[in-house]
Amino acid sequence: MKKFTVLLLLMVFAFVSESFSQSFFSEIWGNAGFALSNPKLYTIDKAEEEFFYDLNQNSEGVFGLFLGLKANLLAINENFYFGPSIYINKLLPGTALIYIDDPISEDEYRILTNEIKYNLTDLSVNGDFYYKIPKKGSALFSGAGAGIHNVTFKTTFDLADNWDRAGDFEPPITQEDNVIDDSETKVALNLIAKVNLIQNLFLEGRFEFMDGLNQFRIIGTYKLWERKKFEE
Repeated sequence: MKKFTVLLLLMVFAFVSESFSQSFFSEIWGNAGFALSNPKLYTIDKAEEEFFYDLNQNSEGVFGLFLGLKANLLAINENFYFGPSIYINKLLPGTALIYIDDPISEDEYRILTNEIKYNLTDLSVNGDFYYKIPKKGSALFSGAGAGIHNVTFKTTFDLADNWDRAGDFEPPITQEDNVIDDSETKVALNLIAKVNLIQNLFLEGRFEFMDGLNQFRIIGTYKLWERKKFEE
């Protein structure tokens, strides 16, 4: 029974390969570009009370750079194809400087400089459908799909050693526990528009909607490999 099942699967695979030999896995594209994202970054903000600080999260626009690969995996017809892709996106929120009032006495205080360092990286695997707008001479595509994102998001606080020297207030985070790790896997919905600039070079815009990390990407896409068609 097992041998029969394996033989049947091989026959189906051979039939599909023969039927879709020109439409299956026909191209590989290299991608590069930049992204604008809207993550919630940790900050330390002064509260209404004097010399009291809170740990907060605020949404901020963050610039990023990325590289990727995409395949034309299955051309359903001449205007419609399925293209999976993989991207590594390094967001660049940088380092935030926080200035803290350190009380020396009732009438005196000094400013302590503290740093908050952000490490925000997004590795995504996407499956998108592209549709060529049927217009004479058209080089416009629209698309939609979904992606799985492995988001690495770590915040490191480099606070002054003598933050609570005077004992007048408690720091919002201690030096012993100065890293917050919010890394997780997210699912995104993708909306896409693509236009052909010159031969083998496309410009693509992508909106990726996901919880806590919406992104807009501008992508330059260049054809790296094309499967040669069989001559009849």
